[in-house]
Amino acid sequence: MSICPLCRALVIFLIALWGLPCGYAASLFGLAEDESKWQEQEVSFPELPKNDSWFAFDARSLSAHRFFVDLASLSVGSDGVVRYVLLLEAQGGARNIRFEGMRCSTREWRLYATARSDGTWVKSRNENWEKLRDGVAGRHRVTLFADYFCPGGVIARDAGEVEGALRKGGHPDNHLW
Repeated sequence: MSICPLCRALVIFLIALWGLPCGYAASLFGLAEDESKWQEQEVSFPELPKNDSWFAFDARSLSAHRFFVDLASLSVGSDGVVRYVLLLEAQGGARNIRFEGMRCSTREWRLYATARSDGTWVKSRNENWEKLRDGVAGRHRVTLFADYFCPGGVIARDAGEVEGALRKGGHPDNHLW
């Protein structure tokens, strides 16, 4: 039994697509979200986390920094943005607390605010979304994207799914980004 050349090409194409993250496949078929219609929902800053609410994650970073996410701050918005409070702790003990968002569909992140020592937030002046970059300075975000927030390039269903992935050390549907 022989298969027509067009059918064979289609089968090979589908097999190749199977290995791609879902976000890529959706964009190839025009199923990805329409950027011109995307609207970010209104964002309110969360309460600053208590010392015991931080969850450490392996950022696969070459830096000596340690990285934590506040589990209580995790949210998956109807606008397709995962929002979270991040703690970067330097080897010497300096701490930087930031409220950030990540868009799985575009592989972008943005800073909403930075915490002050008096327990208040300072709103970021930059409202732009930035592309994720894999390097020493951005490795923690790439890890959050690939291993916890956006397995296979597709946004997690809800904050519970993200928290479960963090607790397990990675998402079961993880694909290389």
